Amino acid sequence: MPISWNEIRHNAIKFSRDWAGVKSERAEKQIFWNEFVQIFGIQRRVVASFEEPAKKISGKYGYIDLFWPGTLLTDSVYFCTPHTQTHAQLARIKCPVEPMNSIPI
Repeated sequence: MPISWNEIRHNAIKFSRDWAGVKSERAEKQIFWNEFVQIFGIQRRVVASFEEPAKKISGKYGYIDLFWPGTLLTDSVYFCTPHTQTHAQLARIKCPVEPMNSIPI
């Protein structure tokens, strides 16, 4: 059963307070994303996968940190990486998109 917007808001505030100041991307990224998806009352492994292979426009393969088809594509970066570099990296990934109604939530 979906949770209410008030519950989502409460969960999001708690999540942001719990993660304030954390900068250890490599050590914590999967825990971070699991807890992020829980904000919405959903278990991550039901809707999204880690380290999803993706073909880059260059033809080479890389990995997407978290892929939730039709909803979310993430690439965790080090705290000091410029946003323009991150956007350029994501722009080079070709990703299949599934319609939202195919996702079990």
